[in-house]
Amino acid sequence: MRIAIVGSGLFRFSFDDPSYVVFLAQYLASKGHQVTVIDRRHDRAEASVERSDGLSVVRLGAPRFDRLLRPLPDSGYRPAWVDSFLNEFSPASFLNESSFALCAGGYLSRRTFDVIQSYSTLSSFLLLTLFSGFRRRFVYASITNRRGKEDKTVVDRLALLLENTVGRLSRKIVFCDELTLQRFRQDTGVAPRRTVLIPIGVEVDLFRPGVSTKGIREKYELTGEVVVLFVGRIAPEKGVAYLIEAADFIVRQRGHTNVMFLLVGPLGERGPLAVHGSPYASHISNMIQSRGLQGHVKMLGEVPRSSLPMLYSASDIFVLPTLAEQSPVVVKEAMAAGRPVVSTLVDGLPALVREGENGFLVEPRHVEPLALRLEELIADENLRRAIGENNRRRAVAEFGLPAMGEAWVQLLRSLGVEHDSKGHRRGRR
Repeated sequence: MRIAIVGSGLFRFSFDDPSYVVFLAQYLASKGHQVTVIDRRHDRAEASVERSDGLSVVRLGAPRFDRLLRPLPDSGYRPAWVDSFLNEFSPASFLNESSFALCAGGYLSRRTFDVIQSYSTLSSFLLLTLFSGFRRRFVYASITNRRGKEDKTVVDRLALLLENTVGRLSRKIVFCDELTLQRFRQDTGVAPRRTVLIPIGVEVDLFRPGVSTKGIREKYELTGEVVVLFVGRIAPEKGVAYLIEAADFIVRQRGHTNVMFLLVGPLGERGPLAVHGSPYASHISNMIQSRGLQGHVKMLGEVPRSSLPMLYSASDIFVLPTLAEQSPVVVKEAMAAGRPVVSTLVDGLPALVREGENGFLVEPRHVEPLALRLEELIADENLRRAIGENNRRRAVAEFGLPAMGEAWVQLLRSLGVEHDSKGHRRGRR
């Protein structure tokens, strides 16, 4: 089967990046499929075609419009939706992704692919509306967490409007958690046979208990302390401000001075505005300083992915006080690493975290319940160990990458694309 995977053209595809998309492309290629990833040429020195282990990456010379990007002056903390809107719908990001999608559409229309798969909403929208011939072989993978948000911004509503249109025009739509899939069906009326559930897998051999933490505890002065780890963007929807308030409650009001909170992840949005910093990250930094928590909360920023297994292993508890989430990979990584999880009762998380067995869930935005559940684990090493062992067993059994890859193989097989003796494609109707 000839498969094209199309992204947004905003982030470079790299064989060395152990991401969901890279693994999926490599897994499908390992099963004998002809896989081509369509990417943008981000650097003039990049080759237009790159091949590795049966997988091809085609880099298109789509025009860029970065000169149109003008960051707002930092006048202090401003509503998160302003930065989010500019990041996703600024003239530069919109034109960059649109120009790439048009180039990708032209490339795809001149070649024969049995399946076109994309996880980018805007690129998918443009490909499906401007190239109607793609629709019968288009598979869209939804990775947004917007559908579960209680307080949807203008950005969220625009993005979901686009995704609803993409879903109606696609042959199949893949979701990584059951609740988001059901909400999509309710919002769009799309037939159940066109929606598919494929949870995102993680590298259970990489994220595991017992990974060497040599140098990590010394580097971040963690010796003798209980370490609570957060991994994710330092952004409002991740609930970081509530975590800082919970840390203040645990350290200053409850007297647990042997606790260190590590915040790992990009300081704000991904995309064009990421290079200009984040007022929200500055707000979080000010919260830490104003509460005198510098000795108990460290913001590490984005770290190399190769460091994450060591950080999970160096931690004792994983926390994600998110306000909206589908099926977060970081929770599965923490479970694979054998760490108890404290998170929130939103979207797909109740399907991952079973109360008392894999960790604890609290209502989002509720600081004291969050702090008390963390305190319960901080004070009880045996409880941490028991829950961590449960998590490792479940991660190995349910969240491995091969299971995800095989589910995609079965999905593509179900599309019924066959070829006649002359190599012409014919599909089941």
